[in-house]
Amino acid sequence: PPLARRCLGALCREAIDGGGSVLVFCPSRAGTESAARELAELFRGEGFDPAALLSASQQRHQAQERMDIQARLQGPQQQQRPAPPPAQQGQLAQLVEQGLAYHHAGLSMEQREAVEDAFRGGVVRVLFATSTLAAGVNLPARRVVFRGLRVGMEPLDLTRYQQMAGRAGRLGLDILGESFILLESATSPRAQEEWALAAALLQRRRCGDAGNTAAADGDANDAPSTSSPPRLRSCLAAQGGLWMQ
Repeated sequence: PPLARRCLGALCREAIDGGGSVLVFCPSRAGTESAARELAELFRGEGFDPAALLSASQQRHQAQERMDIQARLQGPQQQQRPAPPPAQQGQLAQLVEQGLAYHHAGLSMEQREAVEDAFRGGVVRVLFATSTLAAGVNLPARRVVFRGLRVGMEPLDLTRYQQMAGRAGRLGLDILGESFILLESATSPRAQEEWALAAALLQRRRCGDAGNTAAADGDANDAPSTSSPPRLRSCLAAQGGLWMQ
């Protein structure tokens, strides 16, 4: 598979192996669905099953939760908007079987709530979403990954980037949240624009955090505490390497 897909797979597997979850932001609704299918295909090819990391009793409990979520995804719709196509309902249920899902405004309210509950409960370990998720739903994750820096056709601004990256790190569970920006190699004008935007966003976030560094880091002799808000480490990952701050 393409390098970007393998890189995303490695980022997700590492977080899942460590007991965490991953929130992947995509520029479009179609992008969330295609990226979820690609990762499902990659995991199948590697023989990776997130549920296999659980104990036998945990697997039994999660299997029942998964069945409940799948029933909600494929059940009758009570919303005013038309129900999603049956193929989409079945696709979501199949993805949940692998611990994956997607979330966007094209789903019914019932489906979105089922996906959110699955992510909170650990049935879904990797959730692909559009930027609207960051604005209205509190779904923290161990790791946040950006697949590009656009919302539709518009470039991501600093405020929205911080809002989305701020989902990384679960209060009470993590002392550090990680935010990765995953970009293609800068060989096209569009890709070069995204590289420049990524550098500007990371630099502006770093400058904005500089005045709070001492307060955020605390005393060097203090042990890290999960009672404090997790600190955020931002990374730019691409074919050329990995940059962190």
